[in-house]
Amino acid sequence: MLYSTTYQDLCNHLNTEISLFRDEKISLDLVHQLQDPEGINRITLQFGDFILELLPSKGLAPGRLVYKDQDIFWDPPSPLYRPEEINPLSDEICIQGKPQKGLIYIKTFTAGIELLGLQNWGMHYTDAKGHFHPLHGEVSHIPTSEIRLTKGTDFVLLEGIFDYRKYTASIQKPWYKQGEPLFNITRQYKLFTDGRLLYKDIIENISNQPHFVDWGYHVTFRGVDEAYVIIHGSEFIPRGGGKATIRDIIWQSAKNEDTRIETGIIFKELRPVYIDSLGRDMVQVQFVYPDARAFRLFVPPSPYFQTWFCAGGEKTDEFTYKNGEPVLKKSWNGMGIEFGASALDHDGNTDPDVPVSAPLQPGEKVEIPIYFLF
Repeated sequence: MLYSTTYQDLCNHLNTEISLFRDEKISLDLVHQLQDPEGINRITLQFGDFILELLPSKGLAPGRLVYKDQDIFWDPPSPLYRPEEINPLSDEICIQGKPQKGLIYIKTFTAGIELLGLQNWGMHYTDAKGHFHPLHGEVSHIPTSEIRLTKGTDFVLLEGIFDYRKYTASIQKPWYKQGEPLFNITRQYKLFTDGRLLYKDIIENISNQPHFVDWGYHVTFRGVDEAYVIIHGSEFIPRGGGKATIRDIIWQSAKNEDTRIETGIIFKELRPVYIDSLGRDMVQVQFVYPDARAFRLFVPPSPYFQTWFCAGGEKTDEFTYKNGEPVLKKSWNGMGIEFGASALDHDGNTDPDVPVSAPLQPGEKVEIPIYFLF
């Protein structure tokens, strides 16, 4: 191991930039951005043609990814927030002026890859037992507890580790340390000198009971006019119903920046085209930009899979705080995919080719890899 640290140690560095580790191939730096709260820092890893910005306050999720001087992920509209000050059940955010409980994710959606869940990865709802689940769950708000850096002959590996507990409304703080421990998450980034990047979450059931892992992902890239996505599937329909057209998978700027436009296309019967190192089938997604740039990512087949195209929304009155202040200070300009272990809208609309997984037994693990090829 080359380097290890804890989240608390990183927070102790206030509004400064320091080198955490450096050798002839690797540099790992701690940086603070002015718009972020005091003590909430970001980590920048440089290796080969990669620059990878990671967010310790969000489980070491990736904030920015640069490959050969090209930004890959989107430019999010929000700063970071202190995890301790987030209330997943808050009704502070309004839709069209009406407060709604559990929409905190709208202001915290900042990473290029967001792990969602793990009791509910989809839309906010109240389950059959009367338990309310916030939008996209709580896991994306949990800080990493430990960070480790190692390397091999042609790669570097950065890992973040944290626990997910059964969230219950509690006046005790921090909220993410309250409740029964359910899962341990090990997040890995393996960067190779030949331009490959492997992102992987390893989720282990650390409770004494079986639990269904309701995981999901939002992977979001830069929206550029006429950029488009290529996915090979037999069925594709708009999330809200109707028929899909070619324009639904081509990104376009919003005509009015204060009006947000969102389109989601649900894909089924996807054709796996790649087998990973463990022998698993993977689904290929290709993003093509008008300057002839293109890159591919490979994700596991999942019960739910859709594209996500969004443009506009700067200072929109669609999402406001109770005092009328817009939540989005910039537009949500992004294109990407959402995929998960269950139906996003809790309507049973999943791919019949990919059955919903059985509950994870105590001590069992599930690995979810995302491969990038540039």
